[in-house]
Amino acid sequence: RGGAGGTGAGRAAATVRLDAWSAALVAGARVLVATGRGSLSVPLSSADDLADWVGAASPAEMAMAVLRLLSLAACGYLLAVNVLLLVLGCFLEGTTIILVILPVLLPTAQRLGIDPVHFGVMAVTNIMLGLVTPPYGLLLFMMSKIADVPLRDIVREVMPYLYVMIAALAVITLFPELVLFLPKLLGYKG
Repeated sequence: RGGAGGTGAGRAAATVRLDAWSAALVAGARVLVATGRGSLSVPLSSADDLADWVGAASPAEMAMAVLRLLSLAACGYLLAVNVLLLVLGCFLEGTTIILVILPVLLPTAQRLGIDPVHFGVMAVTNIMLGLVTPPYGLLLFMMSKIADVPLRDIVREVMPYLYVMIAALAVITLFPELVLFLPKLLGYKG
């Protein structure tokens, strides 16, 4: 790793690689969309490559610097994580969030005394919300394609359910004992 120069060079290489890949992605997306085959393949491939880029850019270091700057307590941290995951869920596939983002966030949650099971349920609920949240919810595109209904109509019909799911997320976040009741009943000592 040889100091700051090596880290900067790695980030520069990752940025150049991402820029070159982005140009190829846009060209390929135009062909796929023009032929009607691009509605799902482009979001999935871009999420994988974003995961590679974020991994090269050392997200753990970036997240820890931001957290030190904000000095959040457990409740503030959960709120910040909810907002972050809701926003990321609108643009990234759930697998990318689970494999790239959550390993960065979980150690801090544990240091703040947040139960890992509670944090995991909250994170998965966020990811589920992201699948149906406009503008880029993957399930919205799938429902639109399967039902042969315009995306704007699907979004309009999904919104009331989305509000209920956000309320459920708030309950999950604020009342960890509701989440942990069943695991503790089955012997979880967390």
